Amino acid sequence: MPKNPLPAIFSAIDGSSLEGIGEVVHFPLTADPAGFHHLLLAECVLRQIPQLKQVEFILSNGLHPDPTKRKRIPDGEIRLSLLRQALVSFADPRLSYPARLALDDKSPLLLKEETWEISTAEFRWERPFRLAEHVMRLRNARDLEPHPNPGGDPPKNIDAGHRISMLVGTDLLIRMLDENIFSNDDLKTISEGSQLLVVPRGNKNLPELLKELQERRGIILQVGVLDPGWLPQPLRVLLNLSSTVIRRSVQAGQSLLGFMPESASDMIHKRKLYQDDFQEVTEKGWLGHCQKLEMELETCAKKLLTVLDNLHNQGERHTISFIESGTGGRIAAAFTAVPGVSRHLKQVLVPYSRESQLDFLGEAGKHHSSVSHERAQALAKKFQVHTGSDWVLAETGMAGPLSPDRKSRKNGLSYVALAKKNPGHEGTTVQTTKIEANPFFSKKEHQLQFSVEALNWILLQLDPGSSS
Repeated sequence: MPKNPLPAIFSAIDGSSLEGIGEVVHFPLTADPAGFHHLLLAECVLRQIPQLKQVEFILSNGLHPDPTKRKRIPDGEIRLSLLRQALVSFADPRLSYPARLALDDKSPLLLKEETWEISTAEFRWERPFRLAEHVMRLRNARDLEPHPNPGGDPPKNIDAGHRISMLVGTDLLIRMLDENIFSNDDLKTISEGSQLLVVPRGNKNLPELLKELQERRGIILQVGVLDPGWLPQPLRVLLNLSSTVIRRSVQAGQSLLGFMPESASDMIHKRKLYQDDFQEVTEKGWLGHCQKLEMELETCAKKLLTVLDNLHNQGERHTISFIESGTGGRIAAAFTAVPGVSRHLKQVLVPYSRESQLDFLGEAGKHHSSVSHERAQALAKKFQVHTGSDWVLAETGMAGPLSPDRKSRKNGLSYVALAKKNPGHEGTTVQTTKIEANPFFSKKEHQLQFSVEALNWILLQLDPGSSS
């Protein structure tokens, strides 16, 4: 929780306090599938708005107005069951990873059975149901038979003169720029009848996005900013999770226990959801994302060969060796797949385990973490002495996959060092960089992304113009 907590929600445009948020906030979602990130958004709003008593999850019928969204998704009753199981288990430390973290932080979760409700109002329509229609429905207090939780009281009717408070993602605001997804009438209804509560996510600047909406679509939205700082610190990283990442993890055969409660995870595996016929050979699917990264890695490897050839032709230092840990040798494998690299490549070493790194480094390796700048520097320096190469690229990272049982919080981190042999006998110059990937990616995705970013970085060091 922030050191000086303020009870108000503040406007994303001018910082003024937003009033009129009642006892209920509505959260429209597809839940394909629901994960801890959805539940933590609700947890955040419960913590930040003192008068709030309930979050109503409005479950989509799966017929999305956005043409870019997935078309083949599990039917509504399956997604409803997954969402309900996730909610029922969420605040129980025996069943929920976030609940255990929150308890350890002495800040138990608030999203319990009396504070949530699931609405299936959309299920009555066999067509896309638009956000603007929910705003009109709720302003007119036409509640269409929500699925109440066992212990919660139904929300009170909403005065039609009030704005409807809705919890949404930044990505929805981005989609509002597209008139094929949100019509002018839709945006007018949303602008006049709702206030949107948003947790800023990604690199998109929220005030700039709202200004762009005003300039391009002619609307001024009332948007309040939710602060992830209200969540216990160990839980904030879970906001990096997404349904796309969960589906990729299923396709990668990865455990889902860091993404959702065990009961929901078990249901996905038993029903074989998001596997086989749900496999997406697109960038949004695991296989498609891996293929995209592999192609990027191949391109980087070819660029590195070109840069080293140029150095060689200019009579400059050009021999190189690789020592990799977290990437498992993927950098060297990509480079050696390019014809002609034998002109430059000397050696490759993959000290994958902690013990093998310590064996290689000796006493010096005992003084720093295996995933750190210092470890990457030590590996680069030692391997340069060992190989005599002009350049040594060293990588050490944690590719995962994420596990609730693993104490380390470095999943998705990689440190890379580049050692350069100085002229004469003047020793070695070492530069380092840190790579941060989404901690919820699969192991293969992490290894590929580490490799791509490591090669892009070394290209910038060897030839600043090579990456353009």
